[in-house]
Amino acid sequence: MLTLVKMEDQAEKRPSQISGGQKQRVAIARALINKPRVLLLDEPLAALDLKLRQHLLVELAALHREVGTTFVYVTHDQAEAMSLSDRIAVMNEGRVEQVDTPTNLYQSPRTPFVASFIGDTNLLSGSVIAADTVAVPGLGNVNVRGGAKLGETVALSLRPEHLALSQSDHGVAAVVDEVIYFGAFTRYWVTCSGQRLLVQEQGSAIWGRGAQVRLRIADGACHLIESKSPSAS
Repeated sequence: MLTLVKMEDQAEKRPSQISGGQKQRVAIARALINKPRVLLLDEPLAALDLKLRQHLLVELAALHREVGTTFVYVTHDQAEAMSLSDRIAVMNEGRVEQVDTPTNLYQSPRTPFVASFIGDTNLLSGSVIAADTVAVPGLGNVNVRGGAKLGETVALSLRPEHLALSQSDHGVAAVVDEVIYFGAFTRYWVTCSGQRLLVQEQGSAIWGRGAQVRLRIADGACHLIESKSPSAS
């Protein structure tokens, strides 16, 4: 168990001689050693550095598969929840907003809170002009997933990775306001006729601030969400 949490070289030390993060790792080992049927983990990796957190997350997932222990995992880290869980309950001020699989939470959020809490998204509003079409200020008519009544004002979730920038003749005219390079991907904030959107593209930055570009939305990228949170459950 000490090897699992990378603490075997600290085995002879007393509790007062190890750091807070190391104590947290020992606590995980102590909790797992008896292979309990149900294990409550309340922010178990919060005090750890990124590399160790990622390693322990993989190990916890492997242990879960091996021994069949039910994990109730409380966290504010969406990446931890998405990578470890079979089901996730997203809570907002003591209210359960949605209980679903990680895939459904990300691709089909039911409320604006869930859409913005699980990953990044662009929250939009518009008027339904057809069963699968919504008129959105600054973007024009967009295709949507989910049913809506004609004439209704609805909320939409549009993930930034489903947007692309180019200088072709297709798409909506936009101006790049801000650029942040993350290494594996680049994030752009763009404005389309007053509508500000976040765009995420793979690779290094190819557009600079002030660039005149065209914004394209992937087919089926806009998801219709409820405009209000559900009742407490």
